[in-house]
Amino acid sequence: MTDAQTLPTGPFEHVAMDYDRLRAAGIRHLERLAGGQWTDYNAHDPGVTILEQLCYAITDLGYRIAHPIADLLAGGDVDVALPGPAAILSCDPVTLLDLRKLVVDVEGVKNAWIEAEAPEEAPLVALPNGGEIFLEAAVHDPNARPLAIAGVLRVLVQTDDRWPAEVVLARVAARLHGQRGLCHDYVVALLTPHEVWVDAKIEVGPVDDPAAVLAEIREALDAELAPPLRFAGKGSAAAEALAVDARYEGPALDHGFIVGEAPPLRRTVRSSDLLHALMNVPAVRAVRSLSLAASATGPRERWFLEIPPGHAPTLATGSRLTLLRAGLPLCVDAAAAQARLDTRRVAARPPARAGQGADERPMGRDRRLAAHRSLLHQFPAAYGVGPFGLPSSAPAERRAQARQLAAYLLLFDQPLANAFAQLARARTLLSPEERPPQTYFAQPTGDPQLDLEGLVRGAPKAQAAWLDDAVERTVLGGDPRERQNRFLCHLLARYAEEIGDHTQIGNGDGATVDADTEALIEDRQRFLRSYPRVSRARGSGHDIFADTDAAAGLVERVRLRLGLRERPRIHLVEHVLLRPVREDLRQISDDVDGEVPLLTHADGGDPWSLRLSFVVEADPNRAADDPFEQMVARTILAETPAHLRPSLHWLADDEQGAHWSEFDAAWRALRGAYRRYREAHLQLGDGEVEDALHFTLRDARDRVIELLGLGLAAPLRDIPLPHRVAVAPGEAAPIRLSYSQRGVLYTLCDERSGAAITADGERVAVEGIGDAIVLSAPPQAARYRILARKRSVAGDDALSRPEAWLHACVEVELREVVEEEEPAP
Repeated sequence: MTDAQTLPTGPFEHVAMDYDRLRAAGIRHLERLAGGQWTDYNAHDPGVTILEQLCYAITDLGYRIAHPIADLLAGGDVDVALPGPAAILSCDPVTLLDLRKLVVDVEGVKNAWIEAEAPEEAPLVALPNGGEIFLEAAVHDPNARPLAIAGVLRVLVQTDDRWPAEVVLARVAARLHGQRGLCHDYVVALLTPHEVWVDAKIEVGPVDDPAAVLAEIREALDAELAPPLRFAGKGSAAAEALAVDARYEGPALDHGFIVGEAPPLRRTVRSSDLLHALMNVPAVRAVRSLSLAASATGPRERWFLEIPPGHAPTLATGSRLTLLRAGLPLCVDAAAAQARLDTRRVAARPPARAGQGADERPMGRDRRLAAHRSLLHQFPAAYGVGPFGLPSSAPAERRAQARQLAAYLLLFDQPLANAFAQLARARTLLSPEERPPQTYFAQPTGDPQLDLEGLVRGAPKAQAAWLDDAVERTVLGGDPRERQNRFLCHLLARYAEEIGDHTQIGNGDGATVDADTEALIEDRQRFLRSYPRVSRARGSGHDIFADTDAAAGLVERVRLRLGLRERPRIHLVEHVLLRPVREDLRQISDDVDGEVPLLTHADGGDPWSLRLSFVVEADPNRAADDPFEQMVARTILAETPAHLRPSLHWLADDEQGAHWSEFDAAWRALRGAYRRYREAHLQLGDGEVEDALHFTLRDARDRVIELLGLGLAAPLRDIPLPHRVAVAPGEAAPIRLSYSQRGVLYTLCDERSGAAITADGERVAVEGIGDAIVLSAPPQAARYRILARKRSVAGDDALSRPEAWLHACVEVELREVVEEEEPAP
């Protein structure tokens, strides 16, 4: 087999590249048009000479058109018009394998596994009558059914020794939530290493470096105990063996491409599996003995070893791996073996940006497509139209004839120059960048050597603009904006997308057809420029750790599909982020008052699993059946992933109230509180976060739940109170609540009877403000409780006002000398 390049001998790809066929077609055409007067078609005939030069010029155009598409687009912003495979084929994670790839790609992660069901932080139950949801630990009704919230995944991370575990977990959480799937959340947990002590005697063949063999053996055992995902850098044999679509399947990774299988986390270690791993090492000839143990002093197991949940098996550093040669032990430098093992581990992981960070598209070559050389250069010198002109002895009549011929040839020269200019602008026509609606291009044929300026009417500087305008106005096909729209439709069709209905539906604002056309062009350009993002993240939610108001990928896509600018504003609420947190367990009471539901009038019995709400700012002047609102609803249904259940809420600030402004403030408060709460949990691990953080979060969450009509939440019951307040006789006793909920009325009541306490004929009650408040108790020794009752949320009936007793009681003492108040717990 030879790599020598050859010229093809078959027919040309297109007739425009075949000079002989073009010339023959031209002669046939002349015969039909002027066969009665023109009978000499030999090479010496000037008409045939002109035909031959035109045919040659057309082949030049044909060859340029046949250049590779990369060459035709070279020099433009190709990333915008035609994104490369890394941008357009990769996507945010949609499968458990995608998530595992994303986690393993984080610096400091040795291995990771994803579990489809995470243990609930606050287990729930629902009563059979529906509508009431309790914390599981608070209900003993045998008819209660467990309520498992779908969409919460457990991410188990095994870290390496180069980074602190808390740093790696923070990186993993940030990476996951940066590409978090809609209506999904992640509980990131550290896998505790479970050392497996291996005692083996291994027969090896002749070796030059026993330390290198021991390092290879330890690596093989570790890979068998916790099989990793294998990376392959760009250009490696393993990566090149993958098809392009398989290479870029899933999320874009910093360390290359994942090759091979994704084995599950081992729950059992078997001696037979380790034996196979040892025998796959080339230097190993036989395994004389092999046993396992869970610790250095633990009992030896010959066949298998169980791994406890939440642990990842790893080869113990103190494992006794004895290398034998002809039955005699070899002397191995343990430090040298460990150094070689570390080197092998680092080499197995490509450097960051070794794979999908580099674009694999072919690099285009600038062919100078617009370069044009006039036909006059190709004519024999005897014609007098070339750069040499006519001799000084030529009469005026001959000179006039040469100029007349040059002007005649200009009629052919100019369309060819325009065709080259049009070809050079292919990258402009196939780009969604904002530009004037010009679809046909021209260029002057001026050549200083030929003195063609005298053949053109008007100033030479104005000729280029005149030509552009002339070809755009005189070409068949109508409005240039309509042609620009066709180019944009072509680019959309490459992705099987279509945009345009929104300019025809719900238009009743008096806009003109021209304004609609301009808006449609702009909307299609915006969609195409954003397409890598809205395609990759069409099923992704917002980043809960981002300190911005960035929208979810689905919201961006809906807005672009509808051609929306700033208004109307849209919030996307993923109900899984409204689920109870572990601090909600503090709602459970240990007194005799009984438990109150965590949520009443719960929508559908489970308001959290795989559900989301679109909250759209409504125009109070629009009718309820406005076509625009119907189109928004249809677009949301079409774009939302099929396994999710969307709800649409239109809220407006009108005479009935500031519904949108109220929800907007509540949602922004929740996003900020949720971010701070999750960041604190990442830093503290299993530690307790500050009361202010979880109180603010739970309060904001319950407010959003109620505004969306998902249910009615009970007031927070675990707000700390002082156990004892001492005051002088005749002075009111200040009872301080370290936190209070907006819209909740806190009433001071007698501990035994539960009757409300009055002062000056009025109940002692204060409405919450989202911060600390003080209730002033009468100047008497007594024990008090506080009843928290929500103001009307969905109406004026009593059912819309959940109430609950705060857990703690407060004792007021009268003292002649008041010492420092006992601090709150």
